Amino acid sequence: MLRRVRLGDVGRLPPRRGDLARRGFALPLVVLLTVIAGIILAAMLDRFGGQQVFAQRQLDQYRDHHIARGLQEAMQAWVNSVDTQTQSLKKSLGEAGKAFDLELDGQRITIYLQDGQGTALAEFAGLSTEELATSAEVLDQLRKSSGNEARQLIRREGPLAVSVQAADERVLSAVARACCDSSRVSRVVSELLRVRNDPEFTIATMAEAFTKAAVEGEERVKLMQMLVTEPTLYRGVAEAPRQGGGVIRYTFNVLIPSGSNRARLSGGVTRPMVVMDWQRDRAADER
Repeated sequence: MLRRVRLGDVGRLPPRRGDLARRGFALPLVVLLTVIAGIILAAMLDRFGGQQVFAQRQLDQYRDHHIARGLQEAMQAWVNSVDTQTQSLKKSLGEAGKAFDLELDGQRITIYLQDGQGTALAEFAGLSTEELATSAEVLDQLRKSSGNEARQLIRREGPLAVSVQAADERVLSAVARACCDSSRVSRVVSELLRVRNDPEFTIATMAEAFTKAAVEGEERVKLMQMLVTEPTLYRGVAEAPRQGGGVIRYTFNVLIPSGSNRARLSGGVTRPMVVMDWQRDRAADER
């Protein structure tokens, strides 16, 4: 039977089944296209951001290299200005270990140095048989006394000898055990701790400490080889003010042989002053 439809009811006719199917298909398609567009946009932004990061990294590397080269030249000039024959390089440092200020490309950079030779050398290349045996014993004693913390008390670069004034007591004890009879170790360490803060701490002062600890002969020779009063390896910090507040900080190690006393590096080679391990302190950037 045919249904009679009035003209006013045309706009209120129920949708046909085909219309509903087409509408149901269109909605997921729109959602899918939106998701795909979002993914493409995210990929484009990520690629653009990656290119920016890469460009900034290249710029940072160029700047860091440029500053490192300028620093090494400035360090050499500063070292040459210090009469190490009459004055200790360490004593020429100012408050907080300040060495000097450097003007580079209109930017003021302040250099700080501190004794970096207070740890035991763990790189044996180029050492003599006797030095190798003593150094290996020092590391063995550190492992026994400090366990996993021994890793914080060793280094891979620099001279063989340990700086008495910068050394941890555990390092001094390990050196004493490697060089002396066990009956004299405690006395040697206590005497070194007693005299090392003397403003006039010298080789003669250290020798007197060995005498009071009853150290003689071969033991004394070994200790004089393994301990120094004047470091040649320094840890350095270079700081520059940053626009908007805070500082830009670089850290490095520097070998500064004093006068004619060229410090022998692991590998059996001698070198003039050299800056090593130059890197930017990223943690300072976030402060």
